[in-house]
Amino acid sequence: MQRLSLFSLITVAVWSATLPGWTQSASLQTPSRSYIGLKYLDLPSGLQGRNGWVLGLQENGDFSYTVSQVSDSHKGMVWLNRSLGHDPATGKLNALVVDVVELPTLSKTQVFMGNHFCFQNGKRNENLMAIAEATNTQYRTKIYHAWKVDRAKEKIKAISTKGIVCENPTGGI
Repeated sequence: MQRLSLFSLITVAVWSATLPGWTQSASLQTPSRSYIGLKYLDLPSGLQGRNGWVLGLQENGDFSYTVSQVSDSHKGMVWLNRSLGHDPATGKLNALVVDVVELPTLSKTQVFMGNHFCFQNGKRNENLMAIAEATNTQYRTKIYHAWKVDRAKEKIKAISTKGIVCENPTGGI
C-alpha cells in the first residue's frame, strides 16, 4: 500500500508539472523573458536603455515595432516592442514587450550592432542585429552572433552569421 501511495504521489507531481500555469514553470523561465507582456512608457527601475530603433517606418511617421537594447546590472537584452501609440500627455511611446533575447557578455573587442547598420548577402536589413568585432574599419565582417526580427511572428530569432556584415557608423574614422 505504501508503494502504491508513493507511486501515486510521484505520478501526480510529474503530471501536474506539465499543466499550464504550474508555478514550477515560472521558476524555470529566465528573468529576462519575464519582461514579455510588459507595457511601458519608461523603462522599469534598474534598467538602462542602450540603443533602439524603429522598424518599418512609414512615410507618414507611423510604425508598428521598435527594438530596444536594454541592460541591468547583470546582463544585456534586446526587446522587440509592439507600438501601442504615443501617450497624449507626455508624447512618449507606449510599448508592449513581445519578445526578449538575452545577449551574451561582450568582450572589450566586441560591439552590438543593429539600427539599420547590418547587411545580409549585400542587402541592408533593418531587422538584423549582430555582435561584431569592434574594428576601426568601414565594415565589420567578423560576426560572432546574429539575430533577425520576425515581425509576423513577433519573435527575435538567432540566425547564421554567414553573409552578415555590419557597417561601422563612424565609417572607420
